Amino acid sequence: MESLEVLILSGCSKLKWVPGFVGNMKMLSTLSLDGTAIQEIPSSIDHLIGLISLDLKDCKSLLCLPTAICSLKSLKNLNVSGCSKLETIPENLEEIECLEELDLSGTAIREAPSSLFRMKNLKVLYLRGCKGPSPKSWNLFLCLRLFLGKSHDPMGLVLTTLDYLYCLSKLDLRDCSLCEGAIPDDIGCLSSLEDLTLKGNDFVSLPTSIRWLNNLKFLNLESCKRLEQLPDLPSNEELTVTADDCTSLKVLPHPPNIRRLRWFFFRAVNCYRLVGNQASNNMIFSMLKQFIQGTPPFVIHSFNIVTPGSEIPKWFNDRTVGDSVVVKLPFNVHPTRSKLKGYALCAVFAPQENPTAPELDCLGCDACGIKCFSRVGRSKTSLLVKGIYYKAGQVQSDHLWLLYLSFKGYDPNNYWKGAFRKFEFSFKTFCSRGETKKCLKLKKCGVRLVTEQDAQDLNDPYESISLYKPIDNSADVQSSISMEKITEHFDGAGSSESSSIPATESLQKGLKYD
Repeated sequence: MESLEVLILSGCSKLKWVPGFVGNMKMLSTLSLDGTAIQEIPSSIDHLIGLISLDLKDCKSLLCLPTAICSLKSLKNLNVSGCSKLETIPENLEEIECLEELDLSGTAIREAPSSLFRMKNLKVLYLRGCKGPSPKSWNLFLCLRLFLGKSHDPMGLVLTTLDYLYCLSKLDLRDCSLCEGAIPDDIGCLSSLEDLTLKGNDFVSLPTSIRWLNNLKFLNLESCKRLEQLPDLPSNEELTVTADDCTSLKVLPHPPNIRRLRWFFFRAVNCYRLVGNQASNNMIFSMLKQFIQGTPPFVIHSFNIVTPGSEIPKWFNDRTVGDSVVVKLPFNVHPTRSKLKGYALCAVFAPQENPTAPELDCLGCDACGIKCFSRVGRSKTSLLVKGIYYKAGQVQSDHLWLLYLSFKGYDPNNYWKGAFRKFEFSFKTFCSRGETKKCLKLKKCGVRLVTEQDAQDLNDPYESISLYKPIDNSADVQSSISMEKITEHFDGAGSSESSSIPATESLQKGLKYD
């Protein structure tokens, strides 16, 4: 056994006992016991001084971890997710100095030791689904506990400081029943944090200190049904915010200093509280304005927003019903040899049941989406501009996709530098092979060639931006959702790198979304 480096017993569902580790096993670096029926780990595990990865995922009978595990000075990855009977972890966990990734998702842990939050080298922490025995008895039993504190729920525990987790790059707290005040105000001290998932929680607002997360790239707030407003966002070079199905969301953040941004994507699918909110409409265009005003050395690559809407704003001077729009260039104007900064596109799409001939794509899930293509002059080659996708059936009504790309920041293979007088943008819907009954359809689209002057035009305080069609009795409006009905309903309830590719090529590498 002295030369054994990897021991994998995954899925041995009848394995209930692991013999003690004896002798010299310093070469063993990977031990996988996931899916077994073991109830405990022998304390002799401390003999595995070279162990780097320990996988105990879905050991449903596992009751505890031995304190000897803290002697594993080389351990970098520890996974106990799905160990539904595991209620505690060792108090001196911080002694595992090399630990970089810890997954406690789906465990029965009520209190985490304070040492968990003093793990200076921890980079990834998963606590998803740690809800506790009852929301009435534990607000944040998932153990964000360094000190005992009071929240708006007197039975709740909150974390009062995160100062020591300065290497943490990913934090997943989805479906943890986090209530208002459960997230500490100093979350902004996580200077290395890039990916923050708060999906499916119960808070109404977020700490304002989130704006100081200077490396944050992904913020997932999906299905936070009580969330009413977003704080100001960090001024980072790349930022994706997903707020789909936040049905109480009615206030958007003030635009960050997005002149620095190279990538910005904000999704608010089914957030109907935003419908008719003129302040939110203007906020969207205020973000666009700052993008247009972007100056060197930062190069604007992509700006995307998806929100409920059924109307192409008049600012888009080329508008059409259907899925494509043609732009004719003025005389002596060329995209890369003039004062043109880029182009802004807008498309209205809606759900569609049982499409007659859906375009199929090789996405690995039941999904549907939209691809945006461009074609210059008489060229037969289409350039994939951007793409978005959703779970089939997720989109419930008319939505608007607003995107902006700069000519200088996005010009693969000198695509825009040829001689042409017009170009066409088209939007094509698709669905995965596993889901062909629910898809999307394009209703209308618009485009505007953006100049430096447009930034000033967007700043006109007297111009009203309307994203939703006024309610009337026409048949077309019946497909939209009445703001009256939306308000009544919810009051009662309480990325990708682009490339020149054929239109049929999969978007697996082209779409950027978690």
